[in-house]
Amino acid sequence: MEGTVTSAKRAMPTDARWIRSRKALNAALPALLEERAFDQLTIREITARTSTGYATFFRHYPDKEALLNDVATILHRPAIVPLIGDKVEKRTPAP
Repeated sequence: MEGTVTSAKRAMPTDARWIRSRKALNAALPALLEERAFDQLTIREITARTSTGYATFFRHYPDKEALLNDVATILHRPAIVPLIGDKVEKRTPAP
C-alpha cells in the first residue's frame, strides 16, 4: 500500500509536534550532560526532562548515541567532546 499516512508523516518533518519534540530532545541532552556522564543517562531520564513520551524518543532516534551524534553535529563536535569523550561518530543527523 503505497502512499500511506505513516509514510507521509515520515516524509514531512514540518509537523509542529515533530519539530517541538526534536528540539526538546536536542536541548535536553547538553543540560543533562552537565549533571551526569553520558553512560549514566537513560532514555527515560531524557524523555522525562523533555516531557515527551518514551516511544516518542524512538520515533526520532534509534538510541541515545544517535541523539548524541545529532546534538554534536548541531553544537559542533569540539564543544561536546570534552563532556563525553571521543564517542561522537561523524555521520549526518537523522531528519
